[in-house]
Amino acid sequence: RASETDHGIPKAWCPRFPAERTEGWWVIVGDKRANKMFVIRRHAMKSFTQTVTVTLPTDNLSAGKHHWMLILMSDSYIGCDTEYEFDVTLKPRGTADSDSDSVESMSDE
Repeated sequence: RASETDHGIPKAWCPRFPAERTEGWWVIVGDKRANKMFVIRRHAMKSFTQTVTVTLPTDNLSAGKHHWMLILMSDSYIGCDTEYEFDVTLKPRGTADSDSDSVESMSDE
């Protein structure tokens, strides 16, 4: 049972685990075609609804359109994982709008 101090924090249901376990999710962003991961980060749930911000490295990427994938993986439950494919268009380095590569647009497929 959740105590009053952590009320609202999602706990994993794992009756054979010796202690309470907070749900966690792995956030992974990568290029499946190139077999590359750009971001992998674990987030412990602090509430049932949570916003997560990740910084995507663009230093070693060429300008143009890229097809990436966002994967959310549960560290507590099997079958809850989600994959979301999206396109990113990077501006060329040194354009008038930007001094470095930046994300110009994102769209899902």
